Amino acid sequence: MELRRELDGFVYHYKLGMFDKAGNWQHIEINKSNIIKSLEETLQEFHKRLGDSLHTLELTLTPCPKLVAINI
Repeated sequence: MELRRELDGFVYHYKLGMFDKAGNWQHIEINKSNIIKSLEETLQEFHKRLGDSLHTLELTLTPCPKLVAINI
């Protein structure tokens, strides 16, 4: 996830993938339904926690306008 600071909060953008053995991020398509379900749950929980934390600081969290629905 990348966060970009805006006037009153942050704009987020992310790509799904995994780290390779060298520690570099690799964007990959994910096709297994059990992994997709787990990722969706994790993303929802993370966004709620991050949004709540930023809200306590009177900051917003919004998706990047170019962010399209995740195709996993």
